[in-house]
Amino acid sequence: MKKEERIQQRDAEIDAMIDKFDMTSKCSMTREQIHRRIVRSMVCVNLAHVLADVANTLLMDAEAEMKPMQVSFCRDDKYNFKQILQHITSAKKWAEKSSFEPYKTKEADLFAQDSDWWYNIVRLIDDRTGDNVLKTRQVLEWLLNMPTEMNIFKIELKDFQRSLYEEC
Repeated sequence: MKKEERIQQRDAEIDAMIDKFDMTSKCSMTREQIHRRIVRSMVCVNLAHVLADVANTLLMDAEAEMKPMQVSFCRDDKYNFKQILQHITSAKKWAEKSSFEPYKTKEADLFAQDSDWWYNIVRLIDDRTGDNVLKTRQVLEWLLNMPTEMNIFKIELKDFQRSLYEEC
């Protein structure tokens, strides 16, 4: 299915949901405003789900990096590691339960591709910027200057709280 067809199908399902739950009478927003908020919340739920999977992969990578040196986490760290994995699993289950019907993950392959893509982005940004504040600032400025595709997230350089305010 093409992207345009998926968007049309999603919009029709959202409209049906607005009607089903009579959302326009429950709040003082227009149908378009409700539709926009639903789309924005669906993106957030999807990102929560995907980032939980990315965090899981990063934790397993940390353990795999230490294994060849016959070094592993100490007992307390292993316990914490298992706790984090359990919380990530819970977060993934919550994301699936709380997602809107039209947006539940229907194709596992697409979800895995999203997860792999975000995992690679996180690793790439970390690799390219490291602890270099100047490089981090350059990457952020480049991203912030790109035109938005979906116009769902407004953020500025001042919203990043690391040591970006230091003069480089």
